Amino acid sequence: MLKLDGDFLKVYKFCPKCGGTMKPKEQRGEVMPTCTNQICGFIFWQNSNPCVVTIIQDARGLVLMTKRGIEPDKGKLDLPGGFMKLGEHPLDAARRETREELGVEVEIIDLVGVEMDSYFYQEISEATLVLGFTARIVKGRPYPADPHEITSVVWVDPNNRQHDLAFTNNEKFLKRLRDT
Repeated sequence: MLKLDGDFLKVYKFCPKCGGTMKPKEQRGEVMPTCTNQICGFIFWQNSNPCVVTIIQDARGLVLMTKRGIEPDKGKLDLPGGFMKLGEHPLDAARRETREELGVEVEIIDLVGVEMDSYFYQEISEATLVLGFTARIVKGRPYPADPHEITSVVWVDPNNRQHDLAFTNNEKFLKRLRDT
């Protein structure tokens, strides 16, 4: 299990409910930012952020990846995907993220697996829960649909372990492909 980053407690100084001061306090065996206002007492429970990635392979077995144009891991290879929106179904998120990044429509085939990872953003290392789906392109040709976020689209051999990959979940999902 990932532990709450100490910086997290430094960033969330004020209660989102009443504006009172937040201090680290043990809650059911975990240290969580907690409002010091006794009337409010809001506990800012920290949860893993749900994310999705799609694993698209061509007839040769190559995997479609993107080159990141933004931090974290700018310039490294990444599977298409991203954070789920509030209340969004994982399959809808996988289709949306792939369309936003690659400009293509995909059919989701199967859940490959679930991986834990982290995402460093605005001085906070947040835990992520990444759902990996196999998919196939049903409409369009992949291109960097958001050139700020994605600088290029590349097909990579999942058996080549020399790729400069963003995030540990990418390697874990590629390993699953190698092991099948």
